[in-house]
Amino acid sequence: MTGVTESTSPKVVVVRPQSPSQTLQRLLDELLREAQRAGLALTVLKAKTIRPNRNWRWKPIELLAPDDADRLYRLVHHGPTMVAAVSSVFVLRDPRRSDIREKDTIRLSDFVAHKAGFLLVNGRTQVATLEPTFDSWRAVVRCDGQDDPRMLPLQTFDAGGPCPELDHDAGRQAFATRYGSGRSRVDQSGHDWRRATARHGRQELIIAGYQLLAGFHWDVSCRKGSGTLLSANAVWSLPRRSYANVYPDGAVRGSKKGVPSIKRIWPR
Repeated sequence: MTGVTESTSPKVVVVRPQSPSQTLQRLLDELLREAQRAGLALTVLKAKTIRPNRNWRWKPIELLAPDDADRLYRLVHHGPTMVAAVSSVFVLRDPRRSDIREKDTIRLSDFVAHKAGFLLVNGRTQVATLEPTFDSWRAVVRCDGQDDPRMLPLQTFDAGGPCPELDHDAGRQAFATRYGSGRSRVDQSGHDWRRATARHGRQELIIAGYQLLAGFHWDVSCRKGSGTLLSANAVWSLPRRSYANVYPDGAVRGSKKGVPSIKRIWPR
């Protein structure tokens, strides 16, 4: 795996199967050459082949490890990024899961939706579309500001199932009707997401061409009592009256002193 960089230059992340067939290996080789020919910074992540314990239509499946999923999600917030794969890849909704059912996973395309371009390469002719597809995606700023729901880390904000359709005004309005406006939202699990007025941190994240102010985040608490909060590679306990600082790139941090502390309960 090449090093993950936070450079703001255009980049490609290729997620490869653990043990590709000869056909997929040839596609991977061509895809990597095309990325290098286009002069794009390149990162390669390897998925792991697993066999879910319960029947579903994808068996076995390619699963991106929680730490790699987290690294990928952080990466797409540092400049224009194209994510490419040669087979279907999934990410866990709850990184603790071992008895994996279909509803416990997110497709890779949905995981990076609204934050990066995505290309599933099914054949040699599609390899040549990498650069024009990326150019088309990054030619448009795909975020309208700090209250746009496309800023949310949708693996942590519980939208109750498949990735919500947020590319169009109607979809964003439906999202606002169901979960609230940008200043204050309540997700499916009862987490209260309030846009923080104070900003903590120095990182200036970029979402689909939109530059955020350094330290932008939400204060996330449980509307009723205590609960848990999921991120790509960790699970957090939120005691009563506590809140977490959650950032658009999926980072979760404890709140200021004077309130109960959140605690990471997985991994221990």
